[in-house]
Amino acid sequence: MVNFGRQMDAALKAVDMPDARGALVLLEPTSRYRSLLVATLLERQDRPVLYYALGPDDTNLSIFLTSLGRSLADQRPLGGQSLLALAGIEQVSTLIWSEALLNDLAEAGDDVLLILDEFDRSDASDDVQAFLTDLAEKLPPRITLLINSRTVPRLPWIALIAKGRAAVIATEDAAIRFPISPRAAASRIPIDVYALGPGFVLLENTAVESWEGHLPRLLFFFALERPAVTRSEICAAFWPDLDIEQAVNVFHVTKRRLHKALGVDALLHEDGFYLLNPELEVRSDLHDFVDLLISARRSTPESRLTYLLQAVDTYRGPYLQGHDDSWIAARRADYLDGYIEALTALSEIYLEQDRREQALAQLKRALAADFDRPALQEAVLRLYIAMGRRYEAADHYKELKARLSKLRRRIWPEVEAIYQEIAG
Repeated sequence: MVNFGRQMDAALKAVDMPDARGALVLLEPTSRYRSLLVATLLERQDRPVLYYALGPDDTNLSIFLTSLGRSLADQRPLGGQSLLALAGIEQVSTLIWSEALLNDLAEAGDDVLLILDEFDRSDASDDVQAFLTDLAEKLPPRITLLINSRTVPRLPWIALIAKGRAAVIATEDAAIRFPISPRAAASRIPIDVYALGPGFVLLENTAVESWEGHLPRLLFFFALERPAVTRSEICAAFWPDLDIEQAVNVFHVTKRRLHKALGVDALLHEDGFYLLNPELEVRSDLHDFVDLLISARRSTPESRLTYLLQAVDTYRGPYLQGHDDSWIAARRADYLDGYIEALTALSEIYLEQDRREQALAQLKRALAADFDRPALQEAVLRLYIAMGRRYEAADHYKELKARLSKLRRRIWPEVEAIYQEIAG
């Protein structure tokens, strides 16, 4: 009983950890004490807690959010008003719905915890699952959205965790962790997947090359990131311009080619969902990268440097480099954020150790991956100045300004202010 009490206390604290702030937090479905943890959270007095249990009709986005709005109205004076104002309006965009929900949560006070219980009722709803993925990108740091579900929602968890927009808590060990525990696997067919960079697959240590086009390979990567996916989600991601009948036909051809390339039925169809065959023992650089990021976020200062260096080494390039499909671009941005986070953290550690040259090198690596980050540009300029290298700071500024000018963009005011310090 004492051990159980400690587990629950640690799990409650995990909900308040930095990893969970501004993030979707999933109570791992295999955890035995999910419901008890939710009940305990509802008794909290130190932060606003809102609760909604999905009903059997919440398989439609507008019904789900309108019902959520009514529930918020019952829990708080003037609660749910933004959501309810959209009730009955046809074709409300996901962006408008998410802004309305965030407005209602902000009205509830600071540091809000919203619990979505019975979330598995939305398993069959593509639009609810997509809404949650989109919402994760917009959650401010003072809002935590906790999901209690019997199943893992069909979200790209690996990418969201890499970006710091999602976390998974197990009540047994109270850890914020990754990966989500997979279902039992036969572990007979080892597959090594490398998605950071051009993207390639090893089947029993031999490179798979007989894909018959790029679509079967990309379909495998698409399914890899999600616990399950519907045919309509696949068709919308790969063939948005085809009518549904044409898209379904192309999908089945692509799926057959995928199975032929791997020599096994890689995608199984169960209860309306496609999921990776559990006989595949998949090892992925995405899992390794995210696991290292999580370890670095939660480690002691002594071990953090090691985790960060390993994470940076694991990132061998942009996600599925060379492909520009919209779903790939979205995931690429998520993994890039994780990479920038690791490099920035390395720079901070080196500065604490007074290793300014190494700190500058990490910041430059980050800017080489994505120059369009004013905070990093500002950090580089300030570090140049601190090192007494004002001419290099000025050159860096001028090169940046010229690059932005070609894009017909102005330099950021905070970066301009630093240059004025140099020029003055």
